[in-house]
Amino acid sequence: MSKGTSRAGFSLVEIIIVLSVLSILAGVITPRLQTHLRKSRDQRRLADMKAIQRAIEQYYADKGDYPPAEGGVDPSWDDSHIGGFIPRLMLDGYVNEYMRDPVNDAAHHYEYYRYDVGATCPATTSNTSGHYYILRLKAFEGSEFAATHVSALSCGSTNWKSGYAYVLGGGAVLQ
Repeated sequence: MSKGTSRAGFSLVEIIIVLSVLSILAGVITPRLQTHLRKSRDQRRLADMKAIQRAIEQYYADKGDYPPAEGGVDPSWDDSHIGGFIPRLMLDGYVNEYMRDPVNDAAHHYEYYRYDVGATCPATTSNTSGHYYILRLKAFEGSEFAATHVSALSCGSTNWKSGYAYVLGGGAVLQ
């Protein structure tokens, strides 16, 4: 019997071919994955905004006023990545988790402010607190998502949407 050579492992050419195929697949999948992740984060932002609005409205129903803004970078606006309006809602039992933007930085966060009625907008007839609030989202990540989820909120000459992706509010006559 002659001793043959047995081959164990892969040749260099086979390894290069496998790596090339994997690189091509990664190049095709990565952009789609990034787009999907951006859309998921944007959907989370929108869901958080609506949940925070419900919590603020329930706070008003229970306490007769909107929660105060505690300030952030701009002392008048309470930023979710710095301020305390969401922890206040959480500690008082109005939200179950600390809702914050999935990126939660200076370019992606939620902002809240409680205005005095008459400062810019008149109160709705059911508002007895003397306050109204504005809740806004700094930015969406996906331009397609932003184009299909539009909000506009203004009163008088004030447009809270200017420079922001999404705006909600309550307690005042808002357009």
